[in-house]
Order: sequence, then structure tokens, then C-alpha cells
Amino acid sequence: MYSSFNKLFFSTSALLLLGTSSFAQNTLSGLTAQNNVNAAAGGSMFQTFDNRYEGVRGNPYFVDAWLPGSITIKKNNVGSTEEFKNLKVKYDVHGNQVAAVVPETKDTILINANIISSFKVEMPPHAAPIEFRTLPGARTADPKLTDIFFAVLYDGKTKLVKSVSKQFIKANFKGGYSAGNAYDELVDQSQYYLVAGNGLVKTKLTKKALLEALPAQQEKLKGFIASQKLLMNTEADFIKVLAYTETL
Repeated sequence: MYSSFNKLFFSTSALLLLGTSSFAQNTLSGLTAQNNVNAAAGGSMFQTFDNRYEGVRGNPYFVDAWLPGSITIKKNNVGSTEEFKNLKVKYDVHGNQVAAVVPETKDTILINANIISSFKVEMPPHAAPIEFRTLPGARTADPKLTDIFFAVLYDGKTKLVKSVSKQFIKANFKGGYSAGNAYDELVDQSQYYLVAGNGLVKTKLTKKALLEALPAQQEKLKGFIASQKLLMNTEADFIKVLAYTETL
């Protein structure tokens, strides 16, 4: 697996290792002859992991931890892909890039979203790996969502997905008794969606929001929620109800 990963991302002559004193933002120069992928990407595909967020309060990641996972890369312009497993993965939602630790060498790189088909991470408390992918209907719901990866928490006829964006708040403290932030900050802005077909509907982890999103099944869902004594304020409760809708 490492050999295949190595051939795709780096030349056989050199690896650009992660430095300890500085982190260059230049594109890795040792890419292999994946010219069709590079052309499709329209520019730099890979970068070294850098310190662009140093000094900023908060973090740019969906989860600020290296999680076991895999990344599926677009290989060319005809839809073929290749999955690379046994990676450590972080999703930089602010920059819309996926950071990965390469097996064996422990090199850390940033992969631009436009050459990624999907990726998966093991994310407690979920028993199975969570898949992140773009959604066809995202552009219609909001053009800003077109290229972002949604965490697919439940993948049924009606899906439950989650996006996390990061609002960048610039320091504006002027000293004395003036109001304002004394530091730059990245603030989480999470949003859940229900997806049926290609349509996305914003939702919240509440009973009211779910029932409003599924009006045709309201009465049966009310009965199920009551019988299971669900509070409907967690992802797990939402998923139980969506799984129940598959039986109706």
C-alpha cells in the first residue's frame, strides 16, 4: 500500500520531508507523471503541512486530532479512483484541504480538495468509519457549500449529514477599555442537513425540526420517538429515527 501511495504522490528520486523549524507552503516538486490529474486539479495538488494558523485561537479542523482513515483520490478525468488506507487524517475545513500522514515515512502533506473523491475517518463514538464527501445538491442549497466535504452520519433514503465551517474573526482590540478581540480567532459554525435525493434541508437536533422535515410521517414518528423515549437532542437519536423511517 505504501509503495502505491508513494508512486502516486512523490517522485522516486526525492521526498520532501516535513521540517521541524519551518513549514514551506510551496507545492511539492516531486510529483509523479499524473499529468491528467494535475491538469484536472488546475494547479497545486499537494503542499507541505505548514504553520499558517500559528497564533490563531481555535483550530481549522473538523476534529482537532489525527484520526485513522483513508483517502480516495481521483486518478484521471474519466471517473476512476484509488483508495489509500492506513493513513492518519485531519480535515482542514477552513482551507478545505485534507492533511494526511503518509505511512512509514511519517511525512505530512496537505491534499487539495479538488482531487479528492472522498475520505473516511474513525471518529468515536461512531462504530463505523465516517465518510466525508461532496453532495450534488449542495450548490442549489448554498453555492458556498459546493466544494466542501460533509460528514455522512447516516446514509439511508434520508441522510443525516454535518458540515463544519470556521468563521475567521480578526483581532480588533485597540487597548484600554475598548471592546474587541485581542487575538485572531477561528470559531466553529456547525450545521446539520437532511438529504433526500439531491435536496438538502437544514435541520437541528430537535424533535420539532425532524418532524417538520418529514411531515408525511409525523404521526408514526411521534409514536416511535415516544416508545423509545428518545430526547432527540443527539446524533444517535436522530439516526435511530431515520433508520426507523426505512421500515415505513
